[in-house]
Amino acid sequence: MPGLYPPASSLLDRTVPPEPGLADTALRPGGWGDTVRRWCLPVLLAALVTAGAYTLGVRRASPQATALPGAVDIGFVRDMSIHHAQAVTLAMIALDRATVPAVRDLAEDIAMEQQREIGVMAAWLDQWNPPTTTAPPMSWMNHPTATAPGADPPMPGMATRADVARLAVSRGRQADAEFCRLMLAHHVGGLHMIEEVVERGQRPEVIRLAERMRTGQRREVALLQTLVAELDS
Repeated sequence: MPGLYPPASSLLDRTVPPEPGLADTALRPGGWGDTVRRWCLPVLLAALVTAGAYTLGVRRASPQATALPGAVDIGFVRDMSIHHAQAVTLAMIALDRATVPAVRDLAEDIAMEQQREIGVMAAWLDQWNPPTTTAPPMSWMNHPTATAPGADPPMPGMATRADVARLAVSRGRQADAEFCRLMLAHHVGGLHMIEEVVERGQRPEVIRLAERMRTGQRREVALLQTLVAELDS
């Protein structure tokens, strides 16, 4: 949706003020009580909304009888659910650590939308009841994209455990930049998976969801590229 996010360059200067010291009293304006309300409440609200998005996704997943799920449909849904789960983790960390409003807004959107999509895909797997598999991730792809050394699990664009740990201890502009770089790579990797299921999937509802993912992630990639350039300048 064009215009969903304000221009990144106009928002980078509008950072959230740094956290006051704990010596401030809870009742004094600007003290730690205000900090708790400013930081914790939005994060808790985002967590609740994200959980609700998952539930909504499960309820809205409707079975389609036009085609049996093939290996590509099942593999994509399984692997993209895991891929999305890491995106939600990164986004929730960013909501707690980042300070640029454009970054925090994007993180909130990613957390809610991808958690909703996880709910949709979980419901499909429950409806299809596919057999368990020991196949490695991405084995359903004809041309799997190379993964970063240490990616956990080995999927296109996935961050390593060290990447996630580094984001979790960052703060302010460092957290903004680290999240944007990780999420940019994550989205680009996810787009490779999306393109393959759009081309080779059998279930129409899976293809429709993948096409919506493609539209949203392409838009977010453009924004992330702008943010990374601005934050690194």
